[in-house]
Amino acid sequence: RYHDTQRKDLVLQFTNFVENSAALIRPSLLLNPLFKKCLKAVRSGCYLDFCFFAAVGYSKRAIAIIHASQCYHPHRGKGRESELVANMGVEWKDHWKDMESFEAVGIPRDVYWWRNPEHFGEEKVV
Repeated sequence: RYHDTQRKDLVLQFTNFVENSAALIRPSLLLNPLFKKCLKAVRSGCYLDFCFFAAVGYSKRAIAIIHASQCYHPHRGKGRESELVANMGVEWKDHWKDMESFEAVGIPRDVYWWRNPEHFGEEKVV
């Protein structure tokens, strides 16, 4: 995907989107009222990655991809189901239903809904 490919010429790249499966967060974010509400609503993990940007006040210098580290998302399929399917019994095609949980606790759609990832600046390797 164009927005989260590792770039060896960068240390980090500021953005409005990071995958939630490998996010490093400041402990203070767990005390943020909006983020606490998002954590309460999330069921499968879907949409949580979009909540980070709203929870940091839409700051263009608060979220970054750390290019010095690379994560691997394993292939999923028959016999290699995700934890979502294996542990929760939720089929991947139904993960979008988290939207109902976000709406039930009153989180505005622009906080959690899909948006085009943007980059706001970068730190080069020296």
